[in-house]
Amino acid sequence: MDTNQLEVEKMEYLRLCNDISSIESKYEKIFTIGITIVSIMFIYGMKERVYEVFFIVPLSLILLIIYHAAMVISIIVMASYKEHLEKRINLKIKDDILVWESALVKKLIVGSAPYIIIQTVLIILGLVISALSFIQIYKHFPLFVFIVSLSIFFIIALIALLVVANPYRYFKKAHEAIQKYTTKSEKGQTVKQ
Repeated sequence: MDTNQLEVEKMEYLRLCNDISSIESKYEKIFTIGITIVSIMFIYGMKERVYEVFFIVPLSLILLIIYHAAMVISIIVMASYKEHLEKRINLKIKDDILVWESALVKKLIVGSAPYIIIQTVLIILGLVISALSFIQIYKHFPLFVFIVSLSIFFIIALIALLVVANPYRYFKKAHEAIQKYTTKSEKGQTVKQ
């Protein structure tokens, strides 16, 4: 067993753990602040009858969804590499010590009821706030402005949907890339020996 390579892999594993935790921590703060700001804008617009705010609210929600997807994709890609390192380290030390990404996370998060409920509530809340915003635009602005703003919203929402539709495909692509690299790397090591 090459101890230098094992040490490098352990350091890389620890770096990934820290990076993922850092991204999750920053993501939660920024996302929470974003939702709070959008909610305040919506409530302010309703209470003070500042109807121009309702042009910004739906677009802000879409930007938050895109941000959410980007962070989820980053975490998924990093987690797939972390899973790869777990398997390599476990294989080298001949024991299943590291099992967080390869076994536990998949059982805890993907398809779990709390995760599905939170995502569903966020989507419904976003749709309700967007619908209420467009009702206010329809009531207080010319029909042309309403149609243009609704069209822009749907175009941006469609683009966001294409990006966000299945973030787990990025996990699959990352996993395939890691496997391809590992296979090439192992063939290269075999040739050298």
